[in-house]
Amino acid sequence: MLTEISDLDGACNDGMGWAHAELCTEQIDEVVNQLNGICRTSSLEFALKVGAVIIHHFYGGDTKAWRDRGPKVNSFRRLAEHPELPMSAGALYRCVAVFEMCDRLRAPSKWRRLGASHLRAVIGVPPDRQENLLAKANEERWSVQFLQTKAQELREGRPRGGRRPQSPLEKNLRALDQCLRDCEGAFDRVEAHKLEELDQSLQLLTKMRASVDELTRAVEVRRGRLAHDDV
Repeated sequence: MLTEISDLDGACNDGMGWAHAELCTEQIDEVVNQLNGICRTSSLEFALKVGAVIIHHFYGGDTKAWRDRGPKVNSFRRLAEHPELPMSAGALYRCVAVFEMCDRLRAPSKWRRLGASHLRAVIGVPPDRQENLLAKANEERWSVQFLQTKAQELREGRPRGGRRPQSPLEKNLRALDQCLRDCEGAFDRVEAHKLEELDQSLQLLTKMRASVDELTRAVEVRRGRLAHDDV
């Protein structure tokens, strides 16, 4: 159903709106506020609809199952890799995370000034801190960018200031962890009769396990030395 022009807030009493006149700053601000409201509502509704579909079909309608298992469910990974999926795997994940947050915190009814972008900004923040952060963002009218900065501080457990730099070892290990997660999804697409491919995979995994064991020992030795130096 099309929105009636007469239903829009801010129209003049004579029904002519602001036509035939140069708009003042306050009137332009009002238009911006209305457009922002439309964008917040539409993007949040989209995220909630997508999230509802995923929670219903992949998690039995239970958001707690999503909190417990997340995107590790095999069917969810297969969906994220579907060639005709109209969004990226990351966007799909964020929609479900926003849906879970709204279900848990009753966000839309509590924080009228916050849209989907605000909710996405606090994904990954400890659940017990999300509510306080969003309440403050709504009360003080934080921008999405400012909320993102505050959320990042809570994710990393660091005081306000510069971001803690990652060492080359940490960066490489995080990249390796992501590669292993990708391999878990790729494994389901390996056909059972391809014994040669499976044999090669086992050889690589054996080699990788030996490398991981060696690296683990090296890290433990280095950690022991540093702990001894701090005594």
